[in-house]
Amino acid sequence: MFFRRRFPNMMSIVIVIGGLFVSLFLIRRMKYLYDSNQKYHRLESYKQYMEEISDYMRNVEVSANKSAMSLHRLNSALQKQQQQQLVTGATTEKVTPGR
Repeated sequence: MFFRRRFPNMMSIVIVIGGLFVSLFLIRRMKYLYDSNQKYHRLESYKQYMEEISDYMRNVEVSANKSAMSLHRLNSALQKQQQQQLVTGATTEKVTPGR
């Protein structure tokens, strides 16, 4: 009689404990999926940020190359001007001593 009375009570306790374990398993699995989803979105935002930085760096590199080319042209022009001044200075010096 004691066993008969306790048996339905024991079954309900086992079912409740089993349900709690299943719920615990599902909650842990959902937490893992949520954390994985958060990690994925965080990595995507890092990737987008790095692509923006890469674009900025490319723009800086292009600007630096343009500046270097402009500086090279300016340097060439200054050297040509300096050579012309030396040539014209040499010709004026040759003309002045002969007076």
